[in-house]
Amino acid sequence: MDKHDKESKPWEASFSSEEPAQKYSRSANRRKSRQVSVIVGLFVTIIMILSFIPIYNYLQELNKPNNTTAISALSSAKTTTSISKVDKVTKSEKKAAQKASSEKKATSASEAKAKSESVAKAKSASLAKSSSAASSASASSSSSSSTGTTAVFSSGTLYSFAVSHDTTPEALYTLNSGLTASNYTSYYGKSLRVK
Repeated sequence: MDKHDKESKPWEASFSSEEPAQKYSRSANRRKSRQVSVIVGLFVTIIMILSFIPIYNYLQELNKPNNTTAISALSSAKTTTSISKVDKVTKSEKKAAQKASSEKKATSASEAKAKSESVAKAKSASLAKSSSAASSASASSSSSSSTGTTAVFSSGTLYSFAVSHDTTPEALYTLNSGLTASNYTSYYGKSLRVK
């Protein structure tokens, strides 16, 4: 058999004559392809996880303003409630101060009224005393006039007439009804009671 016959009949060739690249079996190739697919799958999942991290951070950043607005709303609500509480306290203090001042005014007004009433009572008592004294003086003057002396007022002043008769102009006013400091000249030539 020559060389040409060997090439035309490959089935007669032995296994040892095969090339070294074809020495693996199909099962080994399957295992190798499975390993490659597992490794590729792991790489894909790792890449997907790594790409999801920035998306997750972005979503967190989007949610943060809502939290800050909620916190600011809560803080503003707290400040408004505290301000309203302070306003209520100041209003109650103002009301208490106004009430105290009105009570002080009322007590001072009642005290002033009581003082004025006591002063009026004292004045009325003094007036009653003075009127009783005047009535007793008039009674004594009337009794003395019935038994008193008279003198003729010829001329001059009422003061000189009173001094010359050992009396005062006030006593002449009380003894002679109608006699005053302005009309004493009309009594010239008339008799005046001296005592």
